[in-house]
Amino acid sequence: MKTTVRKNEFTLQFIEQASKCDTKADLKILIESLKDVIDFSVWSCTLVVYDQEVKSHFNINTFPKLWTVEYVLRRYYKVDPIVLKNFSPKSLGKYQFWSNTFEECKKEATDNSNKQISFIEKSKKFSELKNGITIGCQNNFNQEGLVFSIAGPNIEDTQDNQTILSSIVYYILVAIDNTQTKLRGNILTQQETKCIDQAQRGFTNIEIAKILSIKQSTVKTHMDNAYRKLDASNRANAVAIALSKKLIKHI
Repeated sequence: MKTTVRKNEFTLQFIEQASKCDTKADLKILIESLKDVIDFSVWSCTLVVYDQEVKSHFNINTFPKLWTVEYVLRRYYKVDPIVLKNFSPKSLGKYQFWSNTFEECKKEATDNSNKQISFIEKSKKFSELKNGITIGCQNNFNQEGLVFSIAGPNIEDTQDNQTILSSIVYYILVAIDNTQTKLRGNILTQQETKCIDQAQRGFTNIEIAKILSIKQSTVKTHMDNAYRKLDASNRANAVAIALSKKLIKHI
């Protein structure tokens, strides 16, 4: 661990800065400041919603772009040992030193082992990803959580690193939530939001028109505008996106 900043002082500074994050740029500066106390090269933040399974709905990272694209296109999350071993709805947030998890994976004789080992070897072709640490936290109130990873050729599995990461990971979630709130802004008008909220409750356009005391054609216009703004393909998709962006609340 670098000694330029005492870990206790750093943690307090980090928590204070996390509360002030308004933009993605602020979030990047916040996470980059972690390099003052831990030696790493790249990082990734993934906000997830968990119910029967863990699903990502926000990610920001500095991982190699080629790897990020390949990871998504080839659906590596289906064989990634870090994801499979510890990031389920029941265990989201466990501290993992990648080398330890990878070694455990190689010792296990499962149908998925060969695919996992192939994944590990492919990731190590990128020097920044030869080793890393992943940790997370849950917010049980809204079934949301954070998966945070840092990686680099010189990263170490020390008690200091684990203590620091465990202390600040929740505040990264707070910072992301702050930036998401700012980004959401007024993406939907009040009436559009009301229509999507009523759609979540299973009401038809005719029923929504009666509930909101507006014309059915007006409801259709609001719904069409909401689809466009949310880049949604249909009614169910619009509701799902609005929920993930916290534009409406779960009923």
